[in-house]
Amino acid sequence: FSIGVLSYFQLIDFTDKSTVFRSWLLNDAGEALLYFDHVHLQEVRDEHIQKTLQASGRQGMEQHLLYDVTWRPAEPQAAATSRWLLLGSRSALQRLKAKEDPRCRCAELDMEGQDLPALLSEEAWTAVILADGLMATGASTSAWAVSPADSAAPGGEHSDVSVLERAMVLTKAAAKLGSKAPLVVLPTYGAQPVATEQKKQRGAPDHSGLWGFARAVRMEYPGALRIQCVDLDACKDSDAWAQLCTVLPGLPEEEEMAIRDGEIRTAKLARSALKYTGAVRLNMPARGSIAGMRVVPQATSARAAAAPGMAQLRIRAVGLNFRDVLNVMGLYPGDPGPPGADCGGTVISLGDKIPHLRLAEDVFGESPGCLSTYNTSSAALLSPKPPSWTYEEACCMPVIFVTVEEALGDVAKLKRGERVLIHAAAGGVGLVAIQYAAFVGAEVYATAGASEKHEFLRGLGVKYITSSRNGQKFEDDMKKLLEEQRVDGIDVVLNSLSHDDYIPRSLALLRKGGRFLEIGKRGIWSHEQMFEARPDVMYEKIAADTMMEKEPWRYNAYLKRLLHRVDDGGLSPINMHTFDGMEKGVAALQFLQRASNIGKVVITSPSRLLCSPKQMPVLSGGLGALGVVTAQFLVEEGCKALCLLSRNGQPAKDVGPQWSWLQKCAVDLRVQKCDV
Repeated sequence: FSIGVLSYFQLIDFTDKSTVFRSWLLNDAGEALLYFDHVHLQEVRDEHIQKTLQASGRQGMEQHLLYDVTWRPAEPQAAATSRWLLLGSRSALQRLKAKEDPRCRCAELDMEGQDLPALLSEEAWTAVILADGLMATGASTSAWAVSPADSAAPGGEHSDVSVLERAMVLTKAAAKLGSKAPLVVLPTYGAQPVATEQKKQRGAPDHSGLWGFARAVRMEYPGALRIQCVDLDACKDSDAWAQLCTVLPGLPEEEEMAIRDGEIRTAKLARSALKYTGAVRLNMPARGSIAGMRVVPQATSARAAAAPGMAQLRIRAVGLNFRDVLNVMGLYPGDPGPPGADCGGTVISLGDKIPHLRLAEDVFGESPGCLSTYNTSSAALLSPKPPSWTYEEACCMPVIFVTVEEALGDVAKLKRGERVLIHAAAGGVGLVAIQYAAFVGAEVYATAGASEKHEFLRGLGVKYITSSRNGQKFEDDMKKLLEEQRVDGIDVVLNSLSHDDYIPRSLALLRKGGRFLEIGKRGIWSHEQMFEARPDVMYEKIAADTMMEKEPWRYNAYLKRLLHRVDDGGLSPINMHTFDGMEKGVAALQFLQRASNIGKVVITSPSRLLCSPKQMPVLSGGLGALGVVTAQFLVEEGCKALCLLSRNGQPAKDVGPQWSWLQKCAVDLRVQKCDV
């Protein structure tokens, strides 16, 4: 007996996107155990998966779970003989003027409700109506007249609490009648906003609590009592009873209704027009076109626990580099991975052995593929954010600061009094290089394209500016400047231009023994070319992306150096262009592609709960399961202080991991025992 199985394949067709073959599974005796006549393997890109999900109705299911309350016209029932019992305080009954209606019996309802059982059993009432919900609590308006100020005050006869107490007395008494209990109607006056209303609504919105009370009774004691809520039209000049008695005989079998313009409308659930704001990512289905990118929902697998040495972030801002444009266009050498790297965000998960970061800490650095709500990367490429900087300001800096610091600081060792030529000085690297030159006391010569970029650089104090687009003009301007200053050349060149012979033109301006730092990616010179042209020049290629991959902790040391530079006053946030939301990601990349930017281009991913570090949300029931989960989400979205209210001060047992997470966070977490 043998368990050996062999597989045999016969190729039928093959292209760069599909393969067709036959397959046999054979035992060691050569007998066929399983045979596939045709197996067709087809390339499936992410865009195909998204189309399939959309066609199946599974894509965007979160949107279908959002509902709004809408008010739809309802047909009144056929009017029947009616007999109503109107209950309320003495002042409410006097102002309602319903005694003249032969269909109505009016009776005062005291808080004790001693006479209430007899009144409810006196007749087979069509409905029992509580009048006090029509009295204003603001001492300004009511359904029929201005309420006395003393009755509207807290604890007064027509305060919201007093009216709810009357509703409670009535409901308890009616429920004791069991199957003989009459319909209870709780009318209000302008207490419900109807979305279709154009006029300014007035009335007594304070008594909208009656609607919540009625819903609680229906939910907690289903079938025990029929309660209807009717909201009268506060825009009408007619008195409340005139409206109410007109619609009472034909009220439909609905629990919640509003009367507007003489029409009965009922509350119904409908799909919400609000946009779902769940986790998303900017998807690149294939390289070659920026316009082909689009926002898609981010899979829940993106929230998996971080592996050792890794940190998961809630991305709040992404700083784009021209590398990202080349990446999407398919022009970057090698495999650059997914676009997006520079970012600022909040740590929401940490793997083991990461001593320099804490949960809920705001960080900046590198997280490749960060054009999404959540992303995971090596913790070595992240560092705490400068406290005084925003996410947007911080995400501009990682690559450009490391590039400048390595090039001008560690390699060129730029010194006071030296002259440095900075190409494309209005870009991110250029603006940081200008700050570095000012920090060490070097003199800047700059190139830039559009005239507005020249003006911007002059505003920074740069005196010598020429063209980054016309090589001949650049050469002529620089020679003239150097001749006027009677100097023999530039000490350091920070180059990113390869068109129109900018490399040899710049090299010709470099003094003997000068330093040439190359940060470009396309059309650059090799060390052999440079040695052949200028053996006296120190030439180095600066590649921060290579450092990220091969020396992540060296990269981290540069990020820490940035923090010290900020503290020393040697580095300030640079100019940036912000695009709010991943939905604007395509526009942001196209803007960068056109070289329209001065400084950096940033895509923001704002807090979905509008959280601010300066706020302290207070959660009632904060240690219950829902409270702890909500607290965690608030922290993930940017809260730095939380106050959790609880009766016993102990977290729910089924949210132990979430509570442990909160306790490890770098937030001000307060627990207050109290009964709300």
